[in-house]
Amino acid sequence: MRGRGRKTKGSIRHRGGIDTSLVILVLFLIFFGLIMILSASYYHSFRLYGNHIHFFMRQLIWSCLGIVAMFTVTYMPVKILNKLSGWAYLASIVALVLVMLIGTEINGSRRWLNIVGPIGFQPSEMAKVALLLFLSFMVTSMVKHVNRFKVLCLLLLMASVPIVLVAVEDLSTGLILAGMAGMMIFVVYRRWYHLVGGALFAGAGAFYIFVMQESYRMERVLSFAKQLMGQGVADPSGVDYQATQSLYAIGSGGWFGLGLGQSLQKIDFLPEAHNDIIFAIICEELGLFGALAVFMLFGALLYRILVIAIDSQDIQGKIIASAVMVQIGMQTLINIAVATNSIPTTGMPLPFISYGGSSLVFLMIEIGLVLNVSRNSYLEKTQEGASRG
Repeated sequence: MRGRGRKTKGSIRHRGGIDTSLVILVLFLIFFGLIMILSASYYHSFRLYGNHIHFFMRQLIWSCLGIVAMFTVTYMPVKILNKLSGWAYLASIVALVLVMLIGTEINGSRRWLNIVGPIGFQPSEMAKVALLLFLSFMVTSMVKHVNRFKVLCLLLLMASVPIVLVAVEDLSTGLILAGMAGMMIFVVYRRWYHLVGGALFAGAGAFYIFVMQESYRMERVLSFAKQLMGQGVADPSGVDYQATQSLYAIGSGGWFGLGLGQSLQKIDFLPEAHNDIIFAIICEELGLFGALAVFMLFGALLYRILVIAIDSQDIQGKIIASAVMVQIGMQTLINIAVATNSIPTTGMPLPFISYGGSSLVFLMIEIGLVLNVSRNSYLEKTQEGASRG
């Protein structure tokens, strides 16, 4: 779709349409995710609910809601999004505090906030969208002064509040938020050595507070370190159980896999295989070919977002697209690295593919923001060329 042109000297500016390639890639990833969730969860679903499609149907509903949310945000005026950014930021802070006080604990982590009965959401996923909107607006508003050290400290302070609140229970998502915030400031900040120094200092402090002071996290790090030193899997029936079973699944897939629906590891070996560890099931059922296809899809997705960021003439648009690209890239790498036992085990969904309603819906809102940037980019045509058209 094209908006009305605006004349400039010697040219007419036309509002760009939404990036259809990005839309197609996102919809394909969601469709592929639904197929893999159905395959990975049918045994677990039947055991818990007496039918094979419980998790598939729930994800299908969330997918439809996410698509509606994506297109709603795509066509929402930027002024309204900016006005909502402050309220979204405050709401996310309140939600993060509430989840620490009254949140539902699942698998040893308090990350869920129930709304009505079994319906709930993860405030950490909401925090990604809130931080994206609020910090991008603040950076854009202060763009002329952002290279002052005091302004930088103010922006980092505003970003650190949700990051710390999330990292208390979900360190990997806290890392994702930190990466998003760093990219949003990096786009406009000239003194890069300040950012590098700050990142190193913050990383060391975070490791000491959130890893060394938490026994279960430190246990995972030490177990992983033992493997790097050639001592094998330290505890295949304990802390390394998921990593061990994931490697069995990946190794048994070979070049072309065992076939869709034929995974053996999802039957009582990999707990909740449709969640964060679904990449291992993809490798087992579709083999190396399937894994490479997933890499290519995410590579194409990140490339399209990068193109939108480069083509945007608006600073805020560049900031938003760049931050979403970093988030999806980091989240994908962490998920696959965990599945392949390349880093210590942590909970991180594979974007668009892993089971999870709140993570999918909020991610689709972010894609909607990127499409909004694409829609509000301008394409210039010369007046001579425009008259011929």
